[in-house]
Amino acid sequence: MMKLQDAFNVINVRNQIELPQIVVVGSQSTGKSSVLESIVGRDFLPRGSGIVTRCPLVLQLRRVMPQELIKKQNQNGTEGISASNNTEYGEFLHRKGEKYFDFAKIRTEIEEQTNRIAGSDKNISDEPISLTIYSPNVVDLTLVDLPGITKVPIRGQPQDIEEQIKRITYKYILQQNSLILALTAANTDLANSDALKMAREVDPEGERTIGVVTKIDLMDQGTDALDLLQGKIYNLKLGYYGVKCRSQKQIDQNISIRDAIKNEREFFSTHPIYQNHSDRLGVGFLSESLNRILCTHIIKCIPQLSRQINELLQSKEMDLVQLEMNSISIDGDKGPIVLNLINKFTQTYGDMIEGKFVKESAVDCFGGSRINYIFHNIFVKSIRDIDPFQYLTEQDIQTAIKNAQALSPSLFVPEVAFEVLVRQQIARLLEPSVECARKVYKELRDIVGKIDFQDINRFQRLKYKICDVMENVLDKCLTPTSDMIIQLIEIENAHINTNHPDFVGSADTLLNLFSGEREQQMNPPMEEPNQQQKQFTLLNKGKGGQQEGNNPKEENKKGQSGLNQSQMIKSSVNSKQQNNQEEEKVSQQQQQQQQEKGGYFFGFFGGNNQNQTKGNNLNQSELIDNSDKDLEQIQKRNKMQQAQIKQRQQREEFEILQRFGVEQAHYDKSNLPPVLLPAIPSKMRANSNDENPRIIMETIIIQNLIQSYFAIVKKNIADLVPKTIMAFLVNESRNIAQRELVGEIYKIGNLDELLVEDPVVSQTREQRKKEIASLRMAQTLLNDVTQYKF
Repeated sequence: MMKLQDAFNVINVRNQIELPQIVVVGSQSTGKSSVLESIVGRDFLPRGSGIVTRCPLVLQLRRVMPQELIKKQNQNGTEGISASNNTEYGEFLHRKGEKYFDFAKIRTEIEEQTNRIAGSDKNISDEPISLTIYSPNVVDLTLVDLPGITKVPIRGQPQDIEEQIKRITYKYILQQNSLILALTAANTDLANSDALKMAREVDPEGERTIGVVTKIDLMDQGTDALDLLQGKIYNLKLGYYGVKCRSQKQIDQNISIRDAIKNEREFFSTHPIYQNHSDRLGVGFLSESLNRILCTHIIKCIPQLSRQINELLQSKEMDLVQLEMNSISIDGDKGPIVLNLINKFTQTYGDMIEGKFVKESAVDCFGGSRINYIFHNIFVKSIRDIDPFQYLTEQDIQTAIKNAQALSPSLFVPEVAFEVLVRQQIARLLEPSVECARKVYKELRDIVGKIDFQDINRFQRLKYKICDVMENVLDKCLTPTSDMIIQLIEIENAHINTNHPDFVGSADTLLNLFSGEREQQMNPPMEEPNQQQKQFTLLNKGKGGQQEGNNPKEENKKGQSGLNQSQMIKSSVNSKQQNNQEEEKVSQQQQQQQQEKGGYFFGFFGGNNQNQTKGNNLNQSELIDNSDKDLEQIQKRNKMQQAQIKQRQQREEFEILQRFGVEQAHYDKSNLPPVLLPAIPSKMRANSNDENPRIIMETIIIQNLIQSYFAIVKKNIADLVPKTIMAFLVNESRNIAQRELVGEIYKIGNLDELLVEDPVVSQTREQRKKEIASLRMAQTLLNDVTQYKF
């Protein structure tokens, strides 16, 4: 197994194959370092307060006879060194070929490598340090010393130091090929043993756990650990082992490990409780037992190891076959070789877009699937979610209507306002459409960078050149794609098709709307008196409407708010006529008063209170039947009445001025202060609080028109933009890729520079050969272990 580990260290596959090993687990100050040093028989581990082991230490013990050591020393040019003084040495994996005969230097190197990996503070790391010790005084073992389990972080340590240590510990003990060496101090309660607790979590049956009880000599007087060692408290199938290591006082007194082992043997043989079991206690018995247990465990793990080695060997052999097959000859004409590689590259590019390239297809989406996601899950969804009234308020709509009406209000809803506002919304579709093209362009560039096959990887210079040309091809295709998308938006803005069959704002739709309101006014339903108001609010907006109630005045207001467009126009015209005829009304009132007194004109027709209605209803034909003399008298009488009314007005104004002490001589209009008009505001907008029914109705109609037509445009853009990108960018880049690659690459002339094999490929080929040789040797070693009898 040591040879197998050496082979795996050479090819660096320890992380791919779980080798049998013994993982040492224990809390701080349980004596882990003392036990390991006692097994080795030398002082070589760092010591100190707090956490000392901050990286996993993979310790391989190789038992080598002195003659073999002398032979190795002679091979390395150390003939002059005495064999008696140099029968033990160590080697680090990170310093291959360098032997450490001084174990104090091994301790120093462990400390320095720990600082290089985990830093000079109290941090920890899961990167292991590998050390092999050759000695005639050890047994063949592989031990992994882990950082001691701690509860409270000390100064300089992270707050989650306990979780980090547990994470590293579980990483090793979860491997089914690992044995767990759980250390517990005899002077502590077994129920508080962190090592046994963690071991039970991953090995509840206790089939892989070996218990070691330390500090037996420090137990209280009258107590012993015999029940624990015999498994009566907590049973482990691999048993418990008791040891007595050096105390800190003995370490300070420089007592050697060999002397400490003698003291341990004497302690167990003379102890009244342990003397009958002394042959099964101590470090020596522990070392032999670990070697026996590990060998048995190795035989048990051989089928699994053999399967893992075979799978890894097949994988490496396939890689080597690919490398050998792709090592095409580059002698002679380079043109066909380059053309063949270009064809493979463009074919792979098309296959990744169409989904025919299935490498790692179950791991992540790539290629055409990502482009499809951009079209339907990003672009189309974003277009559908655009709200035309997100930044368009009712005040904006009313302002646009006023601008469209200009000098005089229009009789109907101004179409210019609708077109201006809907064009603003259509322009909002340009940026997301162009952004969709950029996203697809980025995905195509990623596809080019992910194209990977052995032939092209062999010639990295050619691959880089092909990628550069493909990026230029995509840039060349992106420009017309963006231009076409811009033209699509301009086409939609060029003509607002109000005759579209899906457009609710067509003439027939509005006609049906108003005709329906007219019918409801003529035949109002008895059960729903406010039905006219519901039909008016096209977008279910209640602005201008009132709450239901029993007040007749409010009922009258509701009826007025339900006027249709024709009635509103008529009322507007009548109001203007009334304003323009105010002066005529004054004279008519005077004339009516005179007629009520019995004037000549109305007296001629019997004018009195009872016949007043008839006199007011005289038409023009009846006046023409009178004589010319009567007409002249009537006109003269009217002029006289008008003059009297004017004199009376002047007299009343003079009396009012006299009350304020103003004389008539100073009553001159030229002396009055001028009437000034207010300043024109620099920025004018419609009044958002205007409750004019006409304005409300026009706003609602414009909102309906914008919403309907903008939905049609969004549907068109959501369909045409992906088609445009596919035609002008994706398909076009595939069609012209090979032509552009051939044209640009063959311009170079000297193709030899592009067909230089990458050094990484040749190194990979040689590394695969070494790995295959090591794995085949591992298979042979496993067969030898199977036939070995322990």
